[in-house]
Amino acid sequence: MENIEIIDTNAENILKYGVCGYKNIKRDGYPEKIEWLKDRYPECMKIKSLYSNKDGTQGMIEYIPGEYFWRPVKASGYMFSHCIFVGFKRAYKGKGYGSLLVDECLKDAKRGNMHGVAVVTRSGAFMAGKEQKRGENYEKRRSY
Repeated sequence: MENIEIIDTNAENILKYGVCGYKNIKRDGYPEKIEWLKDRYPECMKIKSLYSNKDGTQGMIEYIPGEYFWRPVKASGYMFSHCIFVGFKRAYKGKGYGSLLVDECLKDAKRGNMHGVAVVTRSGAFMAGKEQKRGENYEKRRSY
């Protein structure tokens, strides 16, 4: 594996590492997303960035304790991961970096004496398209 760091972002360094790898403060919705995230940190929201000294941010995972999660999912007692991605550049895909990020989430869940990690998954892009049928999300839970 390349020289990769997993950075624990916070309100002070989020602008350096970006949200979902994007750091353009002029991008539509970006300033609002940063402010929203800053409001989530007191709720124990975690954002871990996969950082390459050579290529910058190449992935991230966001998660929060289930009792603070805003989707209609019963996940109290679980850490809830709602966003993960790896690889703005193809060179970072298929190298196990996603597993490293999930392991960070599992470690935090364990430190918090939680049951494990819950996620909602679906195939396709981040945002649902018009062609996606209602109810195509799938809830999954993983315990240690």
